[in-house]
Amino acid sequence: MLFSSYSAKSVSLFLLGAATSLYLQIFVPPATPIFFPDDHWIDSYQVRFIMWLRALERVGGSGDHLAPLRACLRAHYHAAYIFPGSLDEIWERNP
Repeated sequence: MLFSSYSAKSVSLFLLGAATSLYLQIFVPPATPIFFPDDHWIDSYQVRFIMWLRALERVGGSGDHLAPLRACLRAHYHAAYIFPGSLDEIWERNP
């Protein structure tokens, strides 16, 4: 889910999972109507944070459509926070 957080000085874009409001205590607006599992939106909007589920690291066979997204995550982001007792992580864009 891609959404923006507005403040007086900046706009931050986040790519988040379904239960994000449980961790971050934020309002999560309705889902983006179209999202593809590649790095197009992430690069286009310079998304700062991505909430990632470690279970998505499992590489599938020929039907593995998340490979481009995983490659982008590894190349341009670092793990900023791992939720204790959970498979969820927050990754932040490298400077």
